[in-house]
Amino acid sequence: MKNKMQSILRKSFLKKVKLYVVVDKEICPHKKIEKVVLEIIEGGAQMIQFRDKNSSDKDFLKDALRIKKITSSKKIPLIINDRVDIAEWVNAEGVHLGQDDLPPEVARKILGEDKILGVSTKNLKQAKIAEKKGADYLGFGPVFHTTSKKIQKTIGIIPVKRAQEIIKIPVFPIGGINLKNIEKLTEIGCKRACVLSAVVCAKDPKKAVEKLLKKLIGV
Repeated sequence: MKNKMQSILRKSFLKKVKLYVVVDKEICPHKKIEKVVLEIIEGGAQMIQFRDKNSSDKDFLKDALRIKKITSSKKIPLIINDRVDIAEWVNAEGVHLGQDDLPPEVARKILGEDKILGVSTKNLKQAKIAEKKGADYLGFGPVFHTTSKKIQKTIGIIPVKRAQEIIKIPVFPIGGINLKNIEKLTEIGCKRACVLSAVVCAKDPKKAVEKLLKKLIGV
């Protein structure tokens, strides 16, 4: 009964999330990452993911603890990219897994039923598998060209539309989404998105979030 209630709470919350922002230390090396996170939250982002592919474990943990302090004070969920161990240690609200990371069902056993599990997918086959294995939401892309990650090709908006029709858990389009192209997603019925550079690299992250949210909710 407890596990069922926790699952209902996760699903209920995720359905309300419109803008999910990934904060990558490599993308904002000259800015204080804590300041960027605070501005993003003040702009209205409802969920934050911390990603760091290059730092030592020690530095990753230090940054994660600093960010968690901010997200906790603002009551915003913190999702840790890849690192289930660090997510558990800092008591993050969840983990985001890539295709080469721990399977969702294994991460679930480590973290427990009350944590959010997201999985990166780039096609419907991966999306269906991730959903079946217990993912709470999907990152689906890259939709557009992005400079924040090395990619071979983009998937475009048609697979996103199809995923929204087939997949029952929230699907967050990701990859190169910005103010210039987000309407291509809203035109096919997208009500949520996951962004990185469009916010983190902006001169004013708070305003960037506000403008993207307006596009998503149709203001």
